[in-house]
Amino acid sequence: MCGIGLVAPPLWLDELLSVIPSMPLPEHEHSKGRCPHLTSKIADLHCHPALEAALHLANGDLYSAHFLVRKSQGGAKELDWGHAILHRLEGDYGNAKCWYTDLSHLQNSHIYTQFWEGQSVTPGQFVDLSAFWHAQSQNRSQGSAAQLIYESSSKHSKIKDAFSLPQLKDFESGSRSAPLRKKDVEELSRSEVRAMVEGLAAHHGWAALGYEESWKAIEEQKGGQKGSIEHNAESMILGQSRRDF
Repeated sequence: MCGIGLVAPPLWLDELLSVIPSMPLPEHEHSKGRCPHLTSKIADLHCHPALEAALHLANGDLYSAHFLVRKSQGGAKELDWGHAILHRLEGDYGNAKCWYTDLSHLQNSHIYTQFWEGQSVTPGQFVDLSAFWHAQSQNRSQGSAAQLIYESSSKHSKIKDAFSLPQLKDFESGSRSAPLRKKDVEELSRSEVRAMVEGLAAHHGWAALGYEESWKAIEEQKGGQKGSIEHNAESMILGQSRRDF
């Protein structure tokens, strides 16, 4: 696939990677981006769509990332990884775990499995811990966060790698320490997005793609097993999609 334009990383990449969200974002921030001046610069790269989605996720711009991942929803390998991260940062933990589950078919040589095989928790457990520590930081007082986190898994039969309700209740009561501290979860969140950006840049490069090349790249993404998750595109774009809590 031929491209034109940048063949080296943009000069602002380090700035972008320094603002990667570490916890779920408030709804009013979903369409803003942490560095608003970089939103158009990212789009103007016209790079591979999966890389562009990863750059928008690094910026916390869920609106722009969603526009891209929706184009190839289900069986789209790298874009599905972006979809999982998007839901995690949105606070839609159940759907995040579903997308991570659908990614389990990827080959070990893929940058997704290369990243996760070296971690001490599964992707589903990571989402649970993100939800747990986010609830703790919000001083949640209404109801049990453990129960809500568990329900975000139990309503989806495909999710197999999340924590059990007794485990979550032990974390909540303090009778058992969570396997990752809050700062560890925050660092893992940043590391995942950084690994996605750097891995996709190494694989696809920074060259700009034309319109037809971009659509071909999206079609080439659809070599995996199709997922079975339905989404309401309008509600997510408006920042009104379901949050588990």
